[in-house]
Amino acid sequence: MILEHGRWKVPIENSDKHRKMMREIYANIRSNPEKFSHIRSSRFYTFRSKENSRFETWIYLDEYQDQDSYDRMSKTLTEDKRAAELRARWETLIVPSSFKVEVWTDFASELWLG
Repeated sequence: MILEHGRWKVPIENSDKHRKMMREIYANIRSNPEKFSHIRSSRFYTFRSKENSRFETWIYLDEYQDQDSYDRMSKTLTEDKRAAELRARWETLIVPSSFKVEVWTDFASELWLG
């Protein structure tokens, strides 16, 4: 299993626009299952710190069956024109340079199974 973890910040004044944009991005993914069938699950979380109320932090966790599924999805997202246009609009709503991604590989089953 592959788990992709993305994190970014959104200025509070963009919060409503950003939520609408995220719905539009995932509506595009759901409406094109032939292109975007590689994600097993996707979850989103938001966090507002009391210490820094100017930003909202967003996190997503996308789960893929294996490296091949992850690679195919990554390729599709870079080649799909609609996805690229939505991402460009999304980038205008977030704090510049705040988007970070980590890709985690599950090998716990190897530990348990020997």
